[in-house]
Amino acid sequence: MNGAEADDDESCNWRELLAQAQDLPDDAPPADKRARGFRLEKVLLGMLNEADLQARARFRPKGEELDGSFVHHGHTLLLEAKWTAGPQPASALYAFKGKVDGKLVGTVGLFVSMGGFSDDAVDALMAGKEVNLVLADADDIGAVASGDVSITELLDQKLRHAAEVGNPYLTRDAIGLTGQAPPTKAADRNRRTVVVEGQFDVRLLQAVVEELGPPRVDLRFVPSGGSRNLFTVADAVAATPSEPIIIVADHDVESGAPIPEWALDRESDAIRLHLMTPTLEQALGILPDGYVAGRRRVLDVSQRMLEQQVVRARLKERRLENPQVEDLLKDLGL
Repeated sequence: MNGAEADDDESCNWRELLAQAQDLPDDAPPADKRARGFRLEKVLLGMLNEADLQARARFRPKGEELDGSFVHHGHTLLLEAKWTAGPQPASALYAFKGKVDGKLVGTVGLFVSMGGFSDDAVDALMAGKEVNLVLADADDIGAVASGDVSITELLDQKLRHAAEVGNPYLTRDAIGLTGQAPPTKAADRNRRTVVVEGQFDVRLLQAVVEELGPPRVDLRFVPSGGSRNLFTVADAVAATPSEPIIIVADHDVESGAPIPEWALDRESDAIRLHLMTPTLEQALGILPDGYVAGRRRVLDVSQRMLEQQVVRARLKERRLENPQVEDLLKDLGL
């Protein structure tokens, strides 16, 4: 069934529309991919109206266009929806923020990007004077579709976190970890949570584990969505101290946000901080094709290419030469 047929089928609910959109192949024609973006708006409107949030479809205030709006706990939120292959850049966030800024004082916007958000984009948003957006991605929408969380609960979690710590991008990984097993008196030494700056770091460390593993401990990785989010996400995970936490960041992370005292406590077995000089990639000897000066993240590097770079890095030799690398690999159980 093509996009037009699906949208015209009144019996098709928003979960079915979402599933059809997710089945679109990567090599689909551009017109079908554009249609998928419009279908996302229909999915979100169905999701919001199912929860009685009084969703309104795309409308055009003077001189601009909004993908929709809805009412949550008596407050109107504006909606932006994007479904692109790659993460949304800072320019997209600021374009939507500009629309929100021009509305009633206190108005908040929900930006849904099925491709996620670049780390630099989230950092740039948090560096602004006022955070009036909350961000959701494919994991969030999938969690609502599967019934793991309601859209109302999801919004409550994100809005509260943004209000308390100024972080607009609370990921499902972080929410899931803080909502799991109750605290235990003794940390589980067979499992460790690794909090990193972004999804590229997750892919990189997974490739390292694949090359040197299997590790002696179970690892789960949590991308924080940027250096400014790193310690707020780590702190949220640490609120349930059921296992040791490893924080991995580039050495310049201090320029994004001050390092809290609890993260600097190197005597603690529960929290281990690794500041890699000058960056994680360079410390490991991994510079993917396309890497340029200026700390550019190469998010479009294939996993196969990344794994090849890891093999070429000769990590067994590098760990003998670089104490930073040795300490990190030991904490990863490698």
